Amino acid sequence: RESILEWVERYQADVIGLTQALVRFPSENKPPHGQEKECQMFVADFLRDIGCRVDVFEPTEVQGLTDHPAYWPGRDYTDRPNVVGVLTSQPAEKVGRAGDRKSLLFSGHVDVVPVVGEGRFGWWDGAIEDGKLYGRGSNDMKGGIAAYLMAARCVSELGLDLKGDLILETVVDEEFGGANGTLACRLH
Repeated sequence: RESILEWVERYQADVIGLTQALVRFPSENKPPHGQEKECQMFVADFLRDIGCRVDVFEPTEVQGLTDHPAYWPGRDYTDRPNVVGVLTSQPAEKVGRAGDRKSLLFSGHVDVVPVVGEGRFGWWDGAIEDGKLYGRGSNDMKGGIAAYLMAARCVSELGLDLKGDLILETVVDEEFGGANGTLACRLH
């Protein structure tokens, strides 16, 4: 426990920096299209760097998506990939029975609603003032993504034993009622 707290203290600035980096990608969702790809490729590289097995796929590549009753038609997923990273746990024989293994999934979306008008700060700057970080998506939900990506980095760097897989996903098309990115991940 102590080493985790020390790690978090040591890398606190990296969490903020990662949030700023994510905010700087203008990953707007403008149905039926979106601009999430560049941000998603950044996330995929981060996941690879911390030792995850990474899968990158467009939602419509998932078999059964468009036939699913929860599918929302009318979206274009060209160049709008989902990203899934997995930190693999110890083999079952090292942690007990296979039924004792429990995986944990963190899910977030990188798309943001389109910008409108001018703001006090630039939409994609990730500016910090008075201890607050400003920018499109900083709260919904790039800050949360940065937090769970850094938690996974901590697990990886400290070599913590997992009793199940740690699954980290970032999806597209969550804004404006879209759930196809998440649905595609569940089906995948």
